[in-house]
Amino acid sequence: MKAASEVKRPYQSILRGAQAQSTREAVIAAAARLFAEDGYAATSIDAIAAAAGVSRATVFTSVGGKAKLLKTALDVAIVGDDEPIALPDRPLSKAIRAEPDPRKYLALYAELVTEIDGRLAGIHEAVRGAADVDPKARALWESHLEARKGGSRTPDFAATSWGGLP
Repeated sequence: MKAASEVKRPYQSILRGAQAQSTREAVIAAAARLFAEDGYAATSIDAIAAAAGVSRATVFTSVGGKAKLLKTALDVAIVGDDEPIALPDRPLSKAIRAEPDPRKYLALYAELVTEIDGRLAGIHEAVRGAADVDPKARALWESHLEARKGGSRTPDFAATSWGGLP
C-alpha cells in the first residue's frame, strides 16, 4: 500500500478556477477599455494591472502581453465572452442559420450584428491604431479584415470566424 505522500493527484479547486476566470475577465475588460480610451501605444501593462486591481505579473499569467491582450479583447468583443466557442457555433448563430422564415432570419441576424457592433466599436479602432505601431497588432488587424471580408463574401456563416450572413 502506498503512503499518503506517494499518491499524486492533480490539485483542482472549483473556487480557485472561478477566481482565476474572474481575474482574467477583469484584466481583459480593463485592457479593452484602456486600449479604446487611450490607444494601444499609450496603454501600459502597469495601467492595465492597476485598472483591473491586479499585479503586473497577474496580467501576464492570466492573459499575456499587450499583443495577446489586444487579440483577446477583440475576440471577446466579437463573441461576447472568453469561452472557446467560435461565433458560428454559438446558439444565436445556429438559430439564425436554422430559421426558415426570411423575416425572422433577418431580424435575428440584425440582432446579432447590432450586438457585435455595440461591443466592437471601441476596440476595433484600438486595433486599427495599434497596427501602425506593433507588428503583431498589424497582423491581427490584417487577419481581422480578412475575416470580415470572408464573412461578407459568403452566405456560409460557418465558414468564417465571424461576419457575413449566418
